[in-house]
Parts: sequence; structure tokens; C-alpha cells
Amino acid sequence: MALYWPSHMANNNTMQTDTYSGNRIYKALINRFLIVVAIAAVSIELKAQDTKSLEEELNYTGKSKYTTAIGIRGGGASGLTFKHFVSSGSAIEIIAWGNRNWFGVTGLFELYKTAFDVPGLNWYYGVGAHVNFYDSNWGWSDNRFNENVIGLGVDVVGGIEYKIKPIPMAISLDLKPNVEAYTNGNFGFHLDPGLGVKIAF
Repeated sequence: MALYWPSHMANNNTMQTDTYSGNRIYKALINRFLIVVAIAAVSIELKAQDTKSLEEELNYTGKSKYTTAIGIRGGGASGLTFKHFVSSGSAIEIIAWGNRNWFGVTGLFELYKTAFDVPGLNWYYGVGAHVNFYDSNWGWSDNRFNENVIGLGVDVVGGIEYKIKPIPMAISLDLKPNVEAYTNGNFGFHLDPGLGVKIAF
């Protein structure tokens, strides 16, 4: 006995199959579209982060005008100076000085603020400490050490600095008062004004 499949049922199945295939294609397209949108969103976010990092770097460079500087400081304590920015508005400075009768090192932590809205011109202020090594020949005739002495002190500093834009040079003028205690039981106070000239890079 032969079985016959009604033609209208075959057409319905074909339509259902076509509809199912169409739905699968539609869902696949939607999924791919969502994937593309997600990738684009991630790319935009990464680009925004890169732009933010670049802006932060530009702000850092624009504020400090340099990262590291080496030079000289003349004044109460004359010698070599090394400065390095650890962030956009803060730096560490090491000053070393001395002569045949004494040697000293000062470490300072300094904060920078733009002065008068002038690019490259900054106020700076900070605190630090120092150690000095004196021999028995250091001092004046009426105030000479009679023994080798070590001096330990606390420093504060305040000044203004200008980074010359066309050339890698920074000029500063500051006051670095400090109190010092000596191993022989005495104490000292120094105003220590200074003029600095540094090569900046």
C-alpha cells in the first residue's frame, strides 16, 4: 500500500525549515554585530585610556618642564645638586658640598606649584635633612672646632625656579634655613640662601 505525503504539508515543512534557517541566520548576524560592537567599545576605552595617559604625561612635562637635572648651587652651602621629579608636582633633590676641611650632604623633598601662570616658572618648597663632617681645622679663628665633629640637621627650603624653554637649563633662587646639632654638644643655625644653575633633561 502506497503512502502519499500531502503536498500542502510538504510546503509547510519547507516553510518551517526556511523560517528556522532564517532565524538562525538572523541570530548569527545579531551575535556577530554585538561582538563587533563590544570590540569597538573596548577599543574606544583603550584609546581613551591611552589619550588620558598622554594627557597626564603632557601635564607632567608641562608642569615640571624636565624630569632630571644636574648642576651647581652657590650660596651658603655651595656644591653639586641633583634633582629628579618623582611625580608631576614633587621632586627629590640631593645637594653635596664641601672643601678640604668639611663635607656635607643634604636630601630634600620638594613640592612644585606654577608661579604667576608662566610656563616653566614654578614655586617650590619642601623639607629635608643633612649631615656634615667637619675636621678640627674648620671654622673661624674665634669659633674653630678643636676636634673632628659631625653635624646633623633639619632643613626647610623655599624658592622659585625657571626652566628656560629653548635650552635644557633651569635657574633657581631659594632660601634653605636649617638647624644643626653637633656631636660636641653645640648647635648652629644657618639661613643658607642659594642660586642654582642646572642642566635639565
